[in-house]
Amino acid sequence: MTARSDPVSATRRQFLTYLGVGGYAALTQATPPTFPAPRRRGPAPPFFTPIAPTAADELVLPGGFHSAVVARWDDPLGSKAPDGSPERFGFNNDFVAYFPIDALSGGSNAAEGLLWVNHEYPNPLFVSGYTPADLKAGKRKTAEQIDRERLSVGGSVIHVKRDGGAWKLVGGSKFNRRLTAAYPELALTGPARDVGPAVGTLANCSGGVTPWHTALSCEENYPDYNAEKDGYRWGDAPGRALDETKYGWVVEVDPFGALPPVKHTALGRFKHENAAVRTGPTGRVVVYMGDDEADQHLYKFVSAEPDRPNGSRADRRKALEAGTLYAADLANGKW
Repeated sequence: MTARSDPVSATRRQFLTYLGVGGYAALTQATPPTFPAPRRRGPAPPFFTPIAPTAADELVLPGGFHSAVVARWDDPLGSKAPDGSPERFGFNNDFVAYFPIDALSGGSNAAEGLLWVNHEYPNPLFVSGYTPADLKAGKRKTAEQIDRERLSVGGSVIHVKRDGGAWKLVGGSKFNRRLTAAYPELALTGPARDVGPAVGTLANCSGGVTPWHTALSCEENYPDYNAEKDGYRWGDAPGRALDETKYGWVVEVDPFGALPPVKHTALGRFKHENAAVRTGPTGRVVVYMGDDEADQHLYKFVSAEPDRPNGSRADRRKALEAGTLYAADLANGKW
């Protein structure tokens, strides 16, 4: 790809500063500040009427749209964990990706497909019964409490289908399954492959979708889980503390189940926020990523080899195993 040579504009800097100061003010002021509404640069999209800003504690939709609950936390998926117990839908959804059920044959079915859903972090109060008062008092968590939290994070693959106009979970589908912080075992690829394998995945924030129909899931705030102060205290019980070197990676998951999940170390280890995937002009796979730690960087991974659309999915995914990782120089507008 060709790097930008033009400097980042003052307008962009001002916009980022506006977001940062505005967000801080919203958190610290008793009365939310009033910001000017953005000026429309063209006609409204023809398929919906924009909604006005609202502070209502509810899902607000444009006229003509409707919502339905497909899966709730702790809903059974009809699948089994390695110990034979029922697998359940995880906690705190973040990134969601839809894969048409016929995607592998070139289809685009809009009425049946698979969802990959990230479960970013547990709320101990609800998941394990560990209260804010317990945390403030420095109370140690039990192994049982930690195990409950480990099963609540990671991600879910769920089979969904339209039924009478509403989306519904296909219970017991062969595709339904969980990835948690307790299982399965994931191999690592790329330059740090010898760090693996890793037990499960956690802190799954945003993600992306590859051209070969897999999901990328980003491990973000992994240092929080062993932390005692304002953390999840997973180190309180023997055998539960994380080996943090095995987390902070980008996880690739095949919702169709043909390819095993892996963690791609060539995409770097940090608090991954997102993974926006594109194919560059030379056919190489490009992944844009952000680090959610304060004062960190924007990254771009460019694969060493181009994607080969006619190759097998197992071969195409190898594009994420080797390449160059760039950090953005925003001051000078280049990588």
